[in-house]
Order: sequence, then structure tokens, then C-alpha cells
Amino acid sequence: MKSSTLLTYGLLSLAVFSQSCSQAPLRRANPSLNDQTADQSPGKVKVDPASDSSTDDDDDSEVSDSDTEGEPSESEMDQAIPKPDVPKVEYTPSANLETAFISNFLDEIAGPKGNGRGTGSAENQAVAQKIADEFKALGFKAGGTNGSYFQAFNAKGKDTQNIIGILPGETDEFIVMGAHMDHLGSMNGKVYPGADDNASGTTGLIASARAFAKNPAKLKRSVVFIAFSGEELGLIGSLYFVKNPTIDLQKVKFMVNMDMIGRYRQEFDLIGLEKTIEGHSLARELISKTNIKAKFLSEVSAGGSDHMPFKQIGIPTATFHTQLHEEYHQPTDTIDKLDKTNLKTIAGIASDLTFRLANSESITSAAYALIPIQLDGYTDGVHQRGGCEPAMASFEEIQSNLSALKPIR
Repeated sequence: MKSSTLLTYGLLSLAVFSQSCSQAPLRRANPSLNDQTADQSPGKVKVDPASDSSTDDDDDSEVSDSDTEGEPSESEMDQAIPKPDVPKVEYTPSANLETAFISNFLDEIAGPKGNGRGTGSAENQAVAQKIADEFKALGFKAGGTNGSYFQAFNAKGKDTQNIIGILPGETDEFIVMGAHMDHLGSMNGKVYPGADDNASGTTGLIASARAFAKNPAKLKRSVVFIAFSGEELGLIGSLYFVKNPTIDLQKVKFMVNMDMIGRYRQEFDLIGLEKTIEGHSLARELISKTNIKAKFLSEVSAGGSDHMPFKQIGIPTATFHTQLHEEYHQPTDTIDKLDKTNLKTIAGIASDLTFRLANSESITSAAYALIPIQLDGYTDGVHQRGGCEPAMASFEEIQSNLSALKPIR
């Protein structure tokens, strides 16, 4: 082929190549776009449509090799683009309750070794120490007196104590979670194990504390875990705490109580809640996610447990209770009769309620007035049923003790 012909074809090819490149000119990256978010395609940056107008002749020039010098490579751009946040799974204490721990702890405190945990007995003291050791191992702040986990008091001539551990929060407000750890002990050669009353609630309390300790984030409000003693002698431990608080009661926004949660049948009692809008709605939401049912009881049907002193001074409360049964205050209240599966479920609802209230932006008190104390189940003395020591605490005595408390709000 002649050289003139080769020159002609070469020029023609160059013209075609030049025309095809000019139809889709590259644009120089706009420095003002460096902080814009990435789209779904790796290595690409979203561009403001207004800055990419096809009528902008000033930006339609070809980018030379010198124009691209100093610009990030595609791999560098991939590294610079922020990765999408992975959705965080909301922490829930109920998902962290330990089945094995619940079973083992029940055996420890309601089995033969527990000997009924009579108020002030050696077994009662041993359980108190076991709970204090748990709080210490979890890293909870000591909430008792003299820098300890214990709040000692005398219950009708018997030395005993409340055990208090605090999981600190970000503010100076508190949510209290409690259960009584004492029972009737042994009398007349018979042991009253108190598996449901109230090894069940005590186990739920400590299992909840262990679950709270696994939460990686700090709560808005501190949670105060209290194992009360002296309940079986007339709410003495909770009365003592309210009269001699180790925290500022004005800052206590709610109290959750578990007393006899181990014998679920067709429904359980949930006592209280009317005093807070959030408490009521949260409890219903949490229960709806389970396969068990609740009977909601008003503040009038208050029952006789450790929430009562808190209620009397104006602190909103919620008490979880699987209702009375024939083994109540009998030697036959044994571990084998417990429903451990639903015990765990109910403890989970109580712990999640406590957790949600501890993180709630606000806890709004509904309009209410303190009402005359009514103690269902205390009609003729607290512990006369089942051959227990008579007149351990009379209805009139408890009524008088509670009525003497002055509302704080």
C-alpha cells in the first residue's frame, strides 16, 4: 500500500477516535462534594444534579493526564467512603437470663441447705452473704451502710439485713428492683422451704442483676437491686429501708417487686402501674410479646408485699405475683412444684420493664391520690395459716406502720 494511502487512513482513524471520546467528556471532581454521602455503588460519590448540568460549557473540556494527578485512586475512594451503620440490636435483660443459674440458685436457697431461710437465722445470713457476693462479683456499687452491701436492722428481736447493690446510671435518678429473701424457717420439727415464697422472686432478682451487668451501655438511671429481709414478720425490711434510706427517695422514679412468681397457672397478677403512664404501657407491651397472660390489679388491691412502703410514700410500683395456692406457707412449698420456665418468663418481663424505665426519657406520673391502705390476704393476721407462729405480724400492726409513713410527693 502506498504511503499516501496509509497517511489518509491514519488521519481518518484519528478523527473518528477523537469524535467518539468527545461525546462523553470526563469531568473534574468538584472539591465541594468531598463531604457528600456515598450512594449504593462502591467507589462512587453522589453529585449534586445542579453542578452536573449538560449546558455548562465551561466544564465540558477533556481532562488531561495532568488534571488527574493528585486525585485519589478508585481503591482509595473505596476506603474513604463511609460504610453504612450496622443496625444495633437493642439489649434486653430477658434475653440474657440464665436458665442454669436460675435452677442452681433455687436449689441453693430453697433446698435442704436453705432450711427455710427463717428471718435472722444462720441460713438467712448465709443467703444474704451469697447475694452480696454476687453483687460484688458483678461490680455493683455497695448500697448498704458503711460502704457495704448490707443494711442491718432488728426484726422483732432477730438481727437480719437487707442486701443492696447499685448499678450506676448517668443521672442521679433511680429505679428500684426488689424481692424478699426470708421465709419461715423451721418450726415444730417441720421445714418451710418457701420455694415459691419467695425463693422464686429472689432468684428472679439476682438473675436479673446478672443480666443487667452484661449490658455494654450505661443506663440513664441507676438501678438499685434490693433483697429484703423481715418481710415475713410484717414488711419490716422494706419499711426499714424507706424510713432509713441509703439513697435519695425523692429521686426514686419507680419500684418493681417480685413476690411468689414461681407457680404460674392461667394468669399472673400484676399489681399497680396506674401511677405512671410509661409503666403501664411498657408492661402491656412486654407481656404481649410472651405466651402468658396477666390480670391487672389496681392500687386498691395492693396485696401485702415489699412494694407497699414505697407505694405509701408516693413512689409508683409494680408487683409480679403468680397468685396464692394450697402450698402457701406450708412445708409443701417445694422446688419440684415450681414452673421454672414461666418463672424465667415473668422475671424477664419484670427485668425488661425495669430496664426500659431506667432508660426512658421521662416517667410521667398520672393523676392520682394516695388511697387508704388495703392489704388483701391479711384479713386475720399475716402468718396464722399453716401452723405458723401466730401473731408474727397482725393486720393492725402493718396498717399502722404503713399509715405512719409520710408521702414524699
